[in-house]
Amino acid sequence: MSDETIRLAGGDELPVADDVLAAALTAQGEPGVRALDLLQDARRILTGGLLRRPAEVAEACLRGAADALLILPGAPEAVGLKDAAAALLDAIDARPSPGSGPAGGPAPAPDDEPVAAPRLLMPAGETGVAGRAPATESPQPAAVPRQSAATSAGGAGMNGDGAEEQLRLRQAAEVLRGQLARPGGYHRARAAGIAERLMGVPLGAAQEEALGV
Repeated sequence: MSDETIRLAGGDELPVADDVLAAALTAQGEPGVRALDLLQDARRILTGGLLRRPAEVAEACLRGAADALLILPGAPEAVGLKDAAAALLDAIDARPSPGSGPAGGPAPAPDDEPVAAPRLLMPAGETGVAGRAPATESPQPAAVPRQSAATSAGGAGMNGDGAEEQLRLRQAAEVLRGQLARPGGYHRARAAGIAERLMGVPLGAAQEEALGV
């Protein structure tokens, strides 16, 4: 490629992708060739006078070149956001559902009915042949409330607040799962809102599909 020096209006010299770099990138196959082409395009954009915003167009070229370099063969595997989200979904799926008990079966129905205390026989006095009067019943003690399923199972059950929290967690997990299956939902929703506001009509199926391209 040409070694002609190209300068910006301010006099700063733009570096040129020399033959060594060009050969090294070309040897990497299609990703390397794409990265080299985008680097050269970015240089031409910055030195040309046809574009209104050459710097922003050049930035897009450089991002594309970086993406091409990151998928070159031999690039190390790194844990990213998608991997972390997938691991989080696996952990949520492994949790028991809100309608399950400690062993995964149906949760026992709460039983809040009070349980009457046992009635005890107490001696009343020392009269009669046996030296004691006939035994009489002691006053009835207060009823003892029965433990709920959550407390009787050692906390393994789930109260109303816990079930609602689990439901919200699973709903958020489904939204995250949809984003992993089809990324870009946030930007599609924003674009759809702008289009509907400008056109004054809701988008159809074809327009919704076009937003995903």
